[in-house]
Amino acid sequence: VLAGHEGLSNLVKTITIAEVPDAADWLRGGEIVCTTGFFVRDSSASQVEWIESLIERNAVALAIKTTRFLGEISDAVRHLADSKNFPIIALPGDSTWPFVIESVMNLINDEQITLLQRAEEIHRQLTELVLNGGSVSEIGQALANLVDNPVIIEDGRFNVVSASIPDVVSDKPPELVEEMQQCLLKRTERSHQATLLHSDYYHRVMSGRGKEVLTAIIPKMEYQYITIPIIASNVVYGFVTLIEVTAEHTSINMAALEHGATAIALRLIRDRVQTDDRRAKEQAAVQDLIHGRLHTSALRSFGFTSIDWSQPMVAVVIDALFDRPDEYTVERPEYQFETIVRKKVKCEFGQCMLGYDDSLHTLLIPFPANHRSTLPARLRNVLEECVAAVHGQLSVKKLAVAVGGIYASRNLLYRSYEGALQTLEIMSALPELSPIACYEEIGLFRILHMIKDSVALQDYREDYLSELIEHDIQNSDSLCDTLYTYLKLGGNLTATAKHLFVQPNTVSYRIRKIHAILGNNLEDPEFRTSTLVALYIHAYLTGKNQFPSNRTINSP
Repeated sequence: VLAGHEGLSNLVKTITIAEVPDAADWLRGGEIVCTTGFFVRDSSASQVEWIESLIERNAVALAIKTTRFLGEISDAVRHLADSKNFPIIALPGDSTWPFVIESVMNLINDEQITLLQRAEEIHRQLTELVLNGGSVSEIGQALANLVDNPVIIEDGRFNVVSASIPDVVSDKPPELVEEMQQCLLKRTERSHQATLLHSDYYHRVMSGRGKEVLTAIIPKMEYQYITIPIIASNVVYGFVTLIEVTAEHTSINMAALEHGATAIALRLIRDRVQTDDRRAKEQAAVQDLIHGRLHTSALRSFGFTSIDWSQPMVAVVIDALFDRPDEYTVERPEYQFETIVRKKVKCEFGQCMLGYDDSLHTLLIPFPANHRSTLPARLRNVLEECVAAVHGQLSVKKLAVAVGGIYASRNLLYRSYEGALQTLEIMSALPELSPIACYEEIGLFRILHMIKDSVALQDYREDYLSELIEHDIQNSDSLCDTLYTYLKLGGNLTATAKHLFVQPNTVSYRIRKIHAILGNNLEDPEFRTSTLVALYIHAYLTGKNQFPSNRTINSP
């Protein structure tokens, strides 16, 4: 090697002979170029210019029979080769081109055969693991063993599914094992994952532009990692990453990653089919239950063996609509939503069933009949936890939770379900009841919802409130709101002021204005009750509950 020693690790793809000035025009990259240098023998400048043309076309080395025509290479040529990490190799004068070409190509072909054999073995191992029911974590561990480096598998939002270091660590120093674990921790930090989510690489992958490879450095560490997407049928199932701790990755490592990504996609497709099948089965069972068509024996045959069918059930209907993260990703927010709800509910009640129909999810929760009195508070607490967790983890367009009536008999489940649906419909008219409303807490709205003659409701409202509503509209006032709170709190000025966050004098002033508009009829108990009903109707008909929720004010 005469120059360019730093380029000896360049990857050689083929070898060619070049004895003409425009030889670079025929290169495709990765070649060792062999020459006698006859056509540039008289000029060092010509030699430099010609070698520059080879480098520009991505040749990886130059092999010269220097004793034939050139003699020693010039300092200018050495300097160029060293600066470009482009090896220049002196060949013996009696070597023949066929022998040189055959020797190099034999090495390349042997390496290709070895690579193919190794790739085939990797493919066989990983495919066999999937066929035998191996989990995604087991596939990740097998990959780490194959590439002898840490491997991370993440979903389509860079949430970690598994992180593995090679099993065989007994022959490695403890500090190297510790370094692997630190690399896993650093690469999977949420801050770095957030960076990846907003990267051009992620955008290109999710835009369906192909199976791009990302090569980057772990923040605050010198180790490089290689990430490739897990794609099947133009759907992104996630990402698999190799961290170069023990050594730089090789072509065999990349083959292992590619086969690993395929194996993971197969496993995830299988999981998705099983999940869809389970969801469809559970939805059918839920629908049969709420309509009284299914018996315990049939439910057990469906695999729902953990449910105590002797207990009564309460129905909860959840209307949930989510933003989908990307068109090409397999991530379904509905699945994440269901996982959150199941986990929270089972933690509190031990068991549940969850069916779905488009955006509607029906949650059935068994409970001991003697716990009926404490159930509403427990339900509200766990559902509030669910709502908070869902908003914290998903992009939510709509989320309304309606709890049906609570009955001590399992045979009345259908009534609980119908009550939940009715509550959900009322919530659509009164969004301020959201995100959680209970059938047993919405009081008079249940009766109003049953009245289909909206003209009769409007007439009733106008009989009692027309002048007050007109005043609020013309003066941007809130006398209806004040009167509602005042009547609900039994005419207590101090309590009304506290609830409305104003001074008692302000409430007193507003009540005098209301008396001036409505007259002294408010002193009549029957008129007060009728007016309160009219205020309920006003809230219901205007499509939003502009008054405090029933459950925050005790009725007189």
